[in-house]
This record gives sequence, C-alpha cells and structure tokens, in this order.
Amino acid sequence: MTTAIEYCADLVRESDEDRFASASFAPSGSRESLVVLYAFNIEVSKTRDSVSEPMLGEIRLQWWREAIAEIYDDTPRQHLVVEALKDVVETSGLPRGPFETLIDARAMDLESMPFESMGSLEDYLKATSSGLMAQALAILDEGGEGKGDTHDTFVSEAGRAWALAGMLRALPFRAAQGQCIIPRDLITKHDLDVDALLAGQMHAGLRRCLDDLSDLSDTAYRMCRETAKDVPSNLWPAFLHVGLVPGYLRACREDNFLEVASSIPLWRRQLRLLRCMTFGRL
Repeated sequence: MTTAIEYCADLVRESDEDRFASASFAPSGSRESLVVLYAFNIEVSKTRDSVSEPMLGEIRLQWWREAIAEIYDDTPRQHLVVEALKDVVETSGLPRGPFETLIDARAMDLESMPFESMGSLEDYLKATSSGLMAQALAILDEGGEGKGDTHDTFVSEAGRAWALAGMLRALPFRAAQGQCIIPRDLITKHDLDVDALLAGQMHAGLRRCLDDLSDLSDTAYRMCRETAKDVPSNLWPAFLHVGLVPGYLRACREDNFLEVASSIPLWRRQLRLLRCMTFGRL
C-alpha cells in the first residue's frame, strides 16, 4: 500500500519537476518534508483544472481550509497529503497563516480575469509563491539562521521571480482555457487584444505585456541572485529552482512561444541546479 510520503513524492515528481529536483539537494528528512509541502501546494493549485465550474472550486478550497484548521486542532482528516502535512507542521513548527493565505489567494484562479491591477497580481505572488518559499525555508532553517529583513526581502524577490516566470510559461495554456492572467491595467496600458490572446494569436500589445512581465521577473531574479550568496548553503534547496528563471524567460521572449511549449529538457535543468548548488550562486 502506498504511504503518505510515497504518494506525495510521486505527485511532486510528476507535477512539479523543478521543485522536486531542488528538494533532492536537501538532507533526507528535510527532503521528505519539502516534498510534502509541495504536494499540498499542488493539491490546492490544481483546483481550477479539477472542477467544471467556479462554485465547485470554492467548495474544494473550503475543504482545504477546513483540513488545515483540523491539522492545527490535532484532528486531521483521512487524506494522504493531510496526514503527511500534519507531521511536517509538528516537526518544523510551521505557522498556520501562510497556508490559509495561500488557499485564499488561489480562489483568484477560478476567475476568467483574476487580476484587476499589477498590485493585485503582486499580492497574489506574495501569498502563493513567496509564502510557499517561506514555509520551505522554515523547514530547512532548524537553527534560525534565515531571519530578519534581508531574509524577508530575499524570499519576496525569489518567490516573485519564480512565479512571474511560471505565469508567463502558463499563459498559452490558460488562454486556451479562456482565462487571461495579464492584469487589467497592463492590458489597458499596452492595448492588449484579449480576444486575440484567447485565440492564441501573438500581436504587438501582447508582446509588450510579455516584455513588461519578463522584465519584472528578471529584475526580481537579479535582486535575489545578489543576496543569495549570503544565505546559508543548507537553506538553498528551498529556492534553488529560481536559478532556472533566466532560461525560462529566454524561451518566453520568443515570438512563437504561444505555439511552442517553453520547456527545457529535465537533464539540462538538473545540471543547472547542480551548478548553482555547487558554486553557491543562482
């Protein structure tokens, strides 16, 4: 019978190759805890793709809100990810708030145009990507080495860089589903033709929006790259995958990326992560 850890590992290996590869650089016990955390994130983030209408998505997210509450009330429900996450929460002393904030933010995924402004997008990135990274760092940071304003800024920028690159890569898939994930104020600024985007057509307005978002991701990446060298090496497996951002952004800047999947072979990504870990630089 599949154990909770095995289930989580299989889920993350299949659905989140980059975080799984980064976690592989952590010590055994911490590696398993990271995988469980990422399995929780997958379960919540796949809500839109798991339901046929927004109301059902809200019900699924509420299920996870209640599951998190029960973990902290020491009455976890029977679910392999929930059971494994309870052990991680107890072992690492993870706070409850970031889990709830992440779940609440994922409700925006259910909307056809989720972001009214760049500000709302930034809030979403902080609640999802940066919040998850903060929990991952807490798992690895047994000695409390990663604390303070510098640490918080690093987590914010690293999570931002990673999430923006991921958003760009997901844009063709989301557009095919009838969802526009570009903020409305950016749409207005660059006169984006939303209908053309949803039809999978590249045009000047879309190119300008993509360039703006790519630049934001690149700026955040460069900022966290500068401070990463001051982060203890034992914490690196929590954010090592951010080192893949430049490669992903290069692919997203290609004019035909709406038709061609912006992917990089797994072996090349693994080699890049190994180099980042070995030389201590993103």
